Amino acid sequence: MGLQASGDFPTASGISTGRESISAPEAAASAPPPYFRFSTRGLERTDKFEAWRNLWGGARVGEADVTIESPGTFDGEIEMWGAGALTIIRLDVQSSRYHRTPIHARNGADDFSLTLCGDDMNVSLPDGETLPFTKGGAFFLAHDRPYVVKAGNRCPTAILRVDRKALLELMPRGFDLHVRSLAPGSPLLPLIQNIVPLVSSRTEPTPPERRAAIGQQIVDLIALLLDPSHAGRALIESRGLKVARLGAVLRAIELRFADSAFSAETIGHELDISGRQVHRLLAETTKTFYEHLLERRLLHAYELLSRPLFSEATIAEIAAQAGFTNVTHFNRLFRARFGDTPSGVRATATTGRTPRHLC
Repeated sequence: MGLQASGDFPTASGISTGRESISAPEAAASAPPPYFRFSTRGLERTDKFEAWRNLWGGARVGEADVTIESPGTFDGEIEMWGAGALTIIRLDVQSSRYHRTPIHARNGADDFSLTLCGDDMNVSLPDGETLPFTKGGAFFLAHDRPYVVKAGNRCPTAILRVDRKALLELMPRGFDLHVRSLAPGSPLLPLIQNIVPLVSSRTEPTPPERRAAIGQQIVDLIALLLDPSHAGRALIESRGLKVARLGAVLRAIELRFADSAFSAETIGHELDISGRQVHRLLAETTKTFYEHLLERRLLHAYELLSRPLFSEATIAEIAAQAGFTNVTHFNRLFRARFGDTPSGVRATATTGRTPRHLC
């Protein structure tokens, strides 16, 4: 039976990743995409639980055997956001149990996870011990050993899955932790809970170039919760400054792109670093400083050309308002980016024809 996707990225059959539709076997083998969503809503009632169980049978989500009391009334939804060394998983699911068996634990997929409890939950260990966790709290799990997690009814839960290597490089040699409970309000936990929506927001999606930096910041905070090594703490402290500077540079581009004199040297001077250091900071994103700045300027110009309020402005005036000093250069870059001239985009907006896709 194929898995049916529904919601933001509808497909005929398969799992929706926001870019493509894939079959269940492919889903089990492939790495998490920047965004992934699956919902049983819209499936036949008799297919819902089977589809959900098949999804959890693959490495994409976490590999576990799923059981529930009433398969005929089941519904569940999962969303995943890739953020570098971190994957954020948001679950909205009815009461269910997730058993990571000894076979699953030996499969080599030995990441760690921090679960932010949206409801009371519990974890059962192989020795028979059952650990309760309170709504608003969290628990840390190592996936290289068996466990059973029980989720409450309609439990909105966030799972932060951390790459094993990324976490271990921050921890003391021989770090070995199976499960740890974190009560609501534990130090650093509120900070993590506030940062997660920067990646997983549905209304204000985070640009891909910022996800990895934010993901690393969350991994660092998780390590601090677990008491990192001396060297790991020093790395976290140095990286924290780096992340803060990167955020400041990206925010400055967002706010000041229209200033034709704005440059890497300008923001570098304000942050007490060199222009070369600014360029090195952005090397960890998918674009250079120039590419970030150019993209923001071109998108702003496109927006102005599409608005009736600016219908009387010349192309040169639009270019200047977007931060360009040479209209010929602007025209060439604009056409390369959008596949149409500035005049063509304006005509499209004026006549009400469907605008070209912003790829």
